[in-house]
Amino acid sequence: MDGLALANSKGIVAPLNFTAPMDEKPYSYNYDPGPGIALRNTANEERTVTVYDARGLDLSLDREGFALVRHKTAASDLYDEAIIKSVYYPECEALMKRATGARKVVAFDHIVRNAARSGPGSAVKLPAGRVHNDYTAWSAPQRVRDLMGDETEALLRHRFAINNVWRAIGRPLLSWPETLCEAGRLERESLIT
Repeated sequence: MDGLALANSKGIVAPLNFTAPMDEKPYSYNYDPGPGIALRNTANEERTVTVYDARGLDLSLDREGFALVRHKTAASDLYDEAIIKSVYYPECEALMKRATGARKVVAFDHIVRNAARSGPGSAVKLPAGRVHNDYTAWSAPQRVRDLMGDETEALLRHRFAINNVWRAIGRPLLSWPETLCEAGRLERESLIT
């Protein structure tokens, strides 16, 4: 978002949870790591930041690192694994092809988040609740290796991207809305491996 767009966009000051500084290497699992292992070893540090409503702005995956796209899904139940994989994954692949011009798109992995439906034994997770980045310079190419088998080396010789498709399920969110950081404003020294 350039300075003009920000100047014309009304921002609000909101608290966000960042990972507090720590001496040991932080970790966080999105699955049960087993008995005696905590899901994460980090603590949150709340900081206030100005958040802008990006609706109506000219956003680009290449420039800001995200874009807002209206997309109606034919998936009848986004809590149903079979429907997600058989209906929603192909929709996401087609959406990403249109948005990026990519020759090949592979949908994989998803997390369904809903505080009211999460809990022990549920595949539905709590909202993330903290500022985070899903992939690193090491883990993104590794994910390609994990997924693409014999095609891996040929694919890694070209530009590739791992993009998230995120949507509210059912109705507009009243709590835990998605908050994104413009790629150009992310400072390398702010990243914690």
